[in-house]
Amino acid sequence: MDRIITDFDNNDIKVIKWQLNAGNINMTGIVQKCVYGYPSVIILNPCEYDSETNEKKLNYMAIANPLWLTCPFLNKKIHEFESYGYIKKVTSFVNSDRVLVDFMKNAHANYYYLRRNLYSRFFGEISPLEFNNKILTCGIGGIKEIGNIKCLHQHYSHYQICGDNVVGRIVHNLLNGINYCRERLCDDASQ
Repeated sequence: MDRIITDFDNNDIKVIKWQLNAGNINMTGIVQKCVYGYPSVIILNPCEYDSETNEKKLNYMAIANPLWLTCPFLNKKIHEFESYGYIKKVTSFVNSDRVLVDFMKNAHANYYYLRRNLYSRFFGEISPLEFNNKILTCGIGGIKEIGNIKCLHQHYSHYQICGDNVVGRIVHNLLNGINYCRERLCDDASQ
């Protein structure tokens, strides 16, 4: 978590809201910015407050999938890969090689500790059985069986902080290493 930018500003939030077409963003940091300085991968804040009691509670969605790809260009390109059947192709490729399977086991372990550290940072030591059973037992993208792939976006986002994520590396290579648009799409958000 040491690569996460925690000193984001209101302009970053404005851009992310525009990128995700969302009215509210509850995040704790930015994992990556594009060459133009716009957020492209963020880490969500698992802590939210009950509007009636103002008590802190766990946002299970944010802790289960804490990394979000916000870049519209990358979201579109990776969605195209998924629509061309790359989830199945990449799953088959990775599962056919023992070394790649081991790298992915390491990536899932890294994701486990990311979740655990994020939870501990906001809620203290992990003790609730429900949390351990619901959250820590799932892999990247919330999958139950780590030999499966659910979402290339999640793996690409995780690859930005974990080089062992072979699936994310494959997506990066499919993008030919291009992780930003030429059109500067997010300029529209900052105006």
